[in-house]
Amino acid sequence: MKKRFLTALILIAALFVVGCTPDANAPGGGAAPGGATPGGAAPPTETQPGTGTAPEATQFQRTVTIGVSTDMPSNMPFGDPNIQTSIMTYSTFNELVRVDTSDWSVHPELAHSWEHNADSSVFTFFLRDDVVFHNGEPFTAEDVKFTFEFATNQANEGINFPIQGGALIEEIVAVDAHTVTFYLNRPVPDWLFYANAKILSAPTVERYGIMEGGVIGTGPFYFVEHVPGISWTVRRFDNYWGELPVTEEKTWVVIADASARSLSLEAGDVDVIFNVATTDIPGFKANPNVVVYQAPGINNLFLGINNSRPAGSDLRIRQAIAHAVNRDDIVGAVFEGGAVGSPAWNFISTVSQGYATVDPIPFDVEASRAILAEAGFGPNNRLTLELYVFALHLPTAEVLQHSLGQSYFDVNITEWSQSGFTANIMADGGYDLMINGSSSVGGTMNIINRFFTTTGVSNPAFFHNEWLDSRYQDAMNSATYEEMIAIYAEIQQFLAYQVPYVPLVQQYLWAVGSSGFSGAYLGNQSYTVTFANARVALN
Repeated sequence: MKKRFLTALILIAALFVVGCTPDANAPGGGAAPGGATPGGAAPPTETQPGTGTAPEATQFQRTVTIGVSTDMPSNMPFGDPNIQTSIMTYSTFNELVRVDTSDWSVHPELAHSWEHNADSSVFTFFLRDDVVFHNGEPFTAEDVKFTFEFATNQANEGINFPIQGGALIEEIVAVDAHTVTFYLNRPVPDWLFYANAKILSAPTVERYGIMEGGVIGTGPFYFVEHVPGISWTVRRFDNYWGELPVTEEKTWVVIADASARSLSLEAGDVDVIFNVATTDIPGFKANPNVVVYQAPGINNLFLGINNSRPAGSDLRIRQAIAHAVNRDDIVGAVFEGGAVGSPAWNFISTVSQGYATVDPIPFDVEASRAILAEAGFGPNNRLTLELYVFALHLPTAEVLQHSLGQSYFDVNITEWSQSGFTANIMADGGYDLMINGSSSVGGTMNIINRFFTTTGVSNPAFFHNEWLDSRYQDAMNSATYEEMIAIYAEIQQFLAYQVPYVPLVQQYLWAVGSSGFSGAYLGNQSYTVTFANARVALN
C-alpha cells in the first residue's frame, strides 16, 4: 500500500520560539534558465526570459550587506562543514525537499510531491519540470541521482561535508526525466529528513569538475566572487522559476570581532549581522531602530566527560560532576541572566525532533560530596580534573571551575584554538572535561550516532556502551516513526543517568538587522540559517 504526500508531510514537533521573529521566510524552492559560467564570474544569459514573477522592488534597496564572523572556505554546498558555506549556498541552491526546522514539517521544493511504500523502504519523488540550473542545464532526475551518489561519499573529490544517510541507500533509479526512486536497505521512516539535500548539476560537475561545476545551483541567486578573508557576493538570478527576490545583490563581509560587527550595524555599514555577541543582545532588544531575530537552537552547550580517563570511566564520578554543575550560575553570569540562553537538562534540545523529557541529575553539592567521599575523596584529598576549552566558552569554564570547586574537585583550565577543537583535543586525549556545543543534520537519530555510539565521529567523551549501540540499531531498524521515537526516548533517559555529557545551556540563535531589514530565517541551528530572502525596505 502506498501513501501520497503533497505539502506538509510530517509535523513532528511544535514551534518553540522565544522573543521576536519578525520574518521567518524560508528559502524558496526551484530554479530557472540562465547562463553563468562555472565559478559564477559571468552573469546568466539575459536574453532568456525568466519564468518567475518579480514583486514590486522600487521600495527596497538594491543590495543587502551581511556581517559575519568568519570567512567562507567553500562555495560548494558539500565542500566544507563551515556554517558560512551552508548559509551562502541556501541562496544559490535548492533542496530536493525543504524541512522547516521550526516545526519539522516537510515541504515541496525541487520535488513537488512524493510517495513511499508501506514500510518506508522505497521513496519516489516527482520533480518540477520548469527548473533549470544557472548555466542553462535542465534539472532532471539524473541530477538527484548523481547528487546522492556522489555527495554522500566523503572519499570523492571535494566532498568534505557529505549528505547524511548514504549508507541507507541500496539503489537510486531515475525512472524518467522527472521521477526518481530511492530504494533503501531497510525501513527509514524519517527518510525525508535526509532528503533535504541541495542538488548539483550532474553534467556540469562531470564537465568542469566538482570545484567549479559544484558552484552552479538552481537557487534565486548565482555566485559572483569571493575575496578570501574579506567578502563574497551573489547576484539575483533573473530567470528564477519562482517569485524573484527584490534584492538584486547580496554581499557577506567578514568582521571577526563580535563587538565590531555590532558597531558596523549601528553605523549603517551592514544591514544585518549574524553571530551576535551575547553581551550586545539586551541593548539591541531595547533599541527601537533595529530588528532582533531570536530562535531556540538545537546546539545545547555541554560539558563533555572523557570516559577514557580514570575519573570519567567511573559512573559515580560522572554523576558527582553532574550534581556539582550549577546551571543557574552559568546562565546568570555568561548568558545575560537568561536573556540569551536557558538551563538545559537534556543533551537533546527541546526543539530537536524526538525530544523527550528526562529525569536529570539535579544540582546538589551535598550529593556530589557524598559520592566523592564514597570514592575516597574529600576536603583534604580533592580530585583534580583537566578542562579543555576554546575562547568563546572560557567564561563558562570559569563558572564551572568555581561550581565544581564547591564539591571536592579542583579544575585546571587549558585554552585551545577553536579551529579543529574537537579533533585536536581528541588526538591529545589529556582532558577530563571539555566544553562545546551539539549540532545535528540529517535523520532524527543522527545526533545519537555522532556523539554517543562506539563508532560516532563526534564522540569526545569516548563513550562506549553496548546497550546504547544495540538500542540505536533497534531505533534505526524501526518500521514506523512512532517506534523509533519511543526507543529514542529510552535512550535519552539512559544518557541522562549515564551523563557522558552534562547538558548546560540551551542556546539561542540571533540575527540583528536595521529597521527596514526583513527576510532572515534562523531555523534551529547555524546550518539552517539563510538570508535567501533578505531585503531592506527604503525609508
